[in-house]
Amino acid sequence: MNTSDRKACLSLLQADGFTDFMDGPEVAACLTTAREAGIATVEAWGGMAGAERRFLFDRQRVSAPQVCSTVRFEPEVDIAAVRTLLAAYGVTEAQIGDVQRVGGTLEAQVRLGREEALAPVQDDRIVAVDPCAQPVWKTVQRIAASMRTDALGAAAFNASRSWFSKGIAGGNVFIDGRQAGKASPVEVGSEIFARGLGRARLVEVGGQTKRGRTHVTFELESSG
Repeated sequence: MNTSDRKACLSLLQADGFTDFMDGPEVAACLTTAREAGIATVEAWGGMAGAERRFLFDRQRVSAPQVCSTVRFEPEVDIAAVRTLLAAYGVTEAQIGDVQRVGGTLEAQVRLGREEALAPVQDDRIVAVDPCAQPVWKTVQRIAASMRTDALGAAAFNASRSWFSKGIAGGNVFIDGRQAGKASPVEVGSEIFARGLGRARLVEVGGQTKRGRTHVTFELESSG
């Protein structure tokens, strides 16, 4: 995200209290810009826990369900056709988050409030338009073998270190939106995102155990 994009993101947050959907690196850059500007209440959310594309909103001004909808489609609708179908209602690419099947139902996260999204809905392939879930961060305390990404990620998600390392090697783990290596730096405030597992934020690093392991505190993303 270049300087002009960061300024545009900040302008949207200041004017409307929310942005459209962005990919990981853009979200991280925009979060940094917002916090540097003193907007401490900015939050990133993708409409559901573990979403890859997220938008930012100022939780003091709006709630996530006010500006985000979950659009549900008939099971036979193909994922590749969703964007074309939504475009017929004036929904742009930037307003679409993750599109995936959840329990057999095809869902898309759309950066529009329920009262304005796809109304009136005339396509019978769209079966429901509901407010997206509210983000919740659950605090958990763990003990990590080291401060390496593979050890911290394994601790955060209660996974084995070797199994989590395979996810890193497969390109499925990201630190603040950027693909991680086993020893990528993780600082307090950093977000670890692992496809299929979710997102964890490192909030505190404590002392060490007698065996040299480290007490750490995470916030795990979930849906309220």
